[in-house]
Amino acid sequence: MEKSAKTREQLADEVAALHRRITELEALSETQQEEIERLRYGDEKMLPATTKTTQYGDDPFTTADHLYRAVFESTGTAMVIVDENMVIRRVNSEVETISGYSRREVEGRDMSEFISSDDLKRMSEYHELRMADPTLPPRSYEFAYFDRNGLEKCAYVTVAYIPETRMSIASFVDITEKKNMEDKLRASEDRYRTFVDSASDMIFLKDDEYRYLIVNKALSCFFGKEEAEIIGKTDFELMTKDAAQNCRQSDMRSIDEKTVVVCEEHGGGKIFETLKFPVTLNSGMAGIGGFIRDITEKKQIETALQESEEKYRLLIDNVGQAIFVAQDGFLKFANSRMVEISGYSE
Repeated sequence: MEKSAKTREQLADEVAALHRRITELEALSETQQEEIERLRYGDEKMLPATTKTTQYGDDPFTTADHLYRAVFESTGTAMVIVDENMVIRRVNSEVETISGYSRREVEGRDMSEFISSDDLKRMSEYHELRMADPTLPPRSYEFAYFDRNGLEKCAYVTVAYIPETRMSIASFVDITEKKNMEDKLRASEDRYRTFVDSASDMIFLKDDEYRYLIVNKALSCFFGKEEAEIIGKTDFELMTKDAAQNCRQSDMRSIDEKTVVVCEEHGGGKIFETLKFPVTLNSGMAGIGGFIRDITEKKQIETALQESEEKYRLLIDNVGQAIFVAQDGFLKFANSRMVEISGYSE
């Protein structure tokens, strides 16, 4: 019984506490209205117009302002409030961290003092559009700014218009490191592309379904197509069925045997020497890379040389005289008559 009575007392206390909380929340509605009015008319210090004694005691800020500041400061991203003239009205601690400026050095100054001249005009146009109609400018974009040391950095910003005010709130993330990495990657890709496209040999990379992922300029010229028209296609979509089948067989052999395959392939009336090798793709699957060299002229020269040697040999063997070539005491060549006279076999 004593335990039940105590529980009833606890419930009574909780009900009383709930009533007090409701009263406090009702008082907050008046404070929130004052906050809206203060933002609407642009109070320069952005402090509450009145103060009230709440559960926080005699703190000079209202409960609403405590909540507002807690959200503003704890988002984890840099946040700035600017007025209709692009004057910075308030910043959070994250702005101090990424810019190196203190609040006192930033608040009250024109946003243009910190923005790169290359981006200032664009950002000013966006701001004017936002003041006229918040739906007109893009909400998110990149821009360059200067930190306290004068270093140019990059940021990705998302801006929103504060309803019933002439102000905007912007949150932004420093992406300087990401942009630097992108620039280095782009430079690396440019060097790679210059190297690959300067090669007279045709170069390619295919995925695990034998679709082209990379082709160089020489291979694009061979197919008579732009790179974009080749990427994603197989040999069966780019050449005759017989030629494509020959290419596929050597592709499969290289992947199946996990080795370098060198073979001759024919296409377009030419002869090509192809070196193919398996490549592990980002997906973990096996693709196929290769170098293709046009050896048509080389083959023609070899054929002509062989024919010439056969004619020369036929002529030498039928002169009726013994002919031989010796060098450093060794017999290098002997025609059939010399072999016959010497009694040795050729």
